[in-house]
Amino acid sequence: MAQVTVRLTGCRPMRVGDEAWRAVAFAFDCAVERRDAARELGRFADWAVWVRRHADGRAIVYAEYQHHHGTRRGAVRDRSVYHGVLLPAAEAAWPQIRDAIERVCGLMAASEHAGWDAGRWPALASECIRRLPE
Repeated sequence: MAQVTVRLTGCRPMRVGDEAWRAVAFAFDCAVERRDAARELGRFADWAVWVRRHADGRAIVYAEYQHHHGTRRGAVRDRSVYHGVLLPAAEAAWPQIRDAIERVCGLMAASEHAGWDAGRWPALASECIRRLPE
């Protein structure tokens, strides 16, 4: 069983099993900027939001941003931002999960790179919400 590290806002990272915490919706984006190979091999960034659901009804909504730059020795991560929430079963109906997606993506937009790419988060929230099963 594969393990995934989930980072929630204000909490220590937690490991969850892929089978126990099934991914029910997600959205992601990435960007690559190639540079002159003599100076820098390039930069790339990943944006992602996930919803995972446990059989007991609990849900995790989390998002992550990672920025890397390439060097002659390989990729180096130079910025990571994470936010997420754990919803108890009593608070994990689809409308509450939708609200949590928007809340977590809002936190990401407010905390990352002083807003230069904050516009990606509303689009990712919308895409993730569209992928929710109903």
